[in-house]
Amino acid sequence: MTTNTLQTIETQNNVLENYYTVRTFSEKFPFVSQSSLRFLIFNADENRLNEFKVIKRIGKKILLDSVAFDAWLKGTNQENIVQFN
Repeated sequence: MTTNTLQTIETQNNVLENYYTVRTFSEKFPFVSQSSLRFLIFNADENRLNEFKVIKRIGKKILLDSVAFDAWLKGTNQENIVQFN
């Protein structure tokens, strides 16, 4: 294998580490429960999870992208900040 091919495989493996099932996501990030995640997934169009591409579906399996979820959290928090003068 060439060095370029090995770098590509290594990059793909690192990217795959960002995907979690609902259960493993809530275990890795305990600030959000499984039921909260399921509610967010069910309402993904309204809360813009689909826009941020947080949810990946493979057949019936649902995977959550932790990097996209972080971007979604930061993006939605920026909109909800109220500034007081």
